[in-house]
Amino acid sequence: MNPIIRLPLQLLSVGVMLLAVKIYAYSSTHSIAILSDVLESSVHLLAGALTIFSVWYARQPRDASHPYGHGKIEFISAAFEGLLMAITALGIVYQAVMHLAEGKMPEQLSLGLALTLGAGMVNGAIGLVYKRLGKRQLSVAFTAEGEHLLSDFYTSVGVTVGLGLVLWTGIPWIDPAIGLVMGGIVGYQSFSVLRKALAGLMDAADVNVLERVVATLDAQRKKEWIDVHHFRLVHYGGQYHVDAHLTLPHYWDLQRVHDEVDAMEDLISSTFEHEVEFSVHADPCVPDSCSLCQVADCGVRTHAFERTIAWTVDNVLVNGKHSLTRTDL
Repeated sequence: MNPIIRLPLQLLSVGVMLLAVKIYAYSSTHSIAILSDVLESSVHLLAGALTIFSVWYARQPRDASHPYGHGKIEFISAAFEGLLMAITALGIVYQAVMHLAEGKMPEQLSLGLALTLGAGMVNGAIGLVYKRLGKRQLSVAFTAEGEHLLSDFYTSVGVTVGLGLVLWTGIPWIDPAIGLVMGGIVGYQSFSVLRKALAGLMDAADVNVLERVVATLDAQRKKEWIDVHHFRLVHYGGQYHVDAHLTLPHYWDLQRVHDEVDAMEDLISSTFEHEVEFSVHADPCVPDSCSLCQVADCGVRTHAFERTIAWTVDNVLVNGKHSLTRTDL
């Protein structure tokens, strides 16, 4: 069995047992607040199974039909999970509204409170494990599953508080009112998961990662690296893919150009804990580059070096050859 999915499969089996506990709690109390917890846990199990499959599939070797690998399926999985969470939120709100006017007092509240809180705490712990797995494996699907489980935990805590208030005050409408609040929380979590998944499908850059990489490039740049532009950083499954253009002296031989490209790739790789794939294009310098070039022994320089322009996210993303020299001089 793939070691990446061994632990998630074990956690999924725990989730099945926790759902059984929550179903028993609902059948004993007929509480709308507990029903909201049951609905979310049911969706979590379905989404959890899809998450495990998507992570396994995303790590399959590339083939002729998928030259960049299969990593995008994780974003699809996360989007589906977010959609399920949104549907669950609507179902919870509907049930709560339908029962607000009934004024029916839940039964065996003490038992339901204890079971719900215990199951919720275990779900919260599992959610933290999934979040760590997501960070370690660079998996948006595991991260989304962790966020879903944590929302399940928050729901359980809210249900527990609500049942405690019902038990203390004897006011029955508090139960469906808590269900409404829990529906809102699940809805907000679904929006967060969907937003991240759609951003990944649209190849949105991780700004924090991009800023860290560019800052490292600027701080440790070599004098021969005249310009970096058309820089792109995309997340595919368990790795990042970097595209960039590097401007170098035009009279260098191919071997030296290759060595400098390798040096830049090694520097970028040092900023990541995960695998990085590169596609770096070397551009020859032009006369306009001289004012930015610090190569001291250049025999073809047309005018003197003037200044160094700091590389930032804004200027390394600019398209086109030598765009930095055109826009900043």
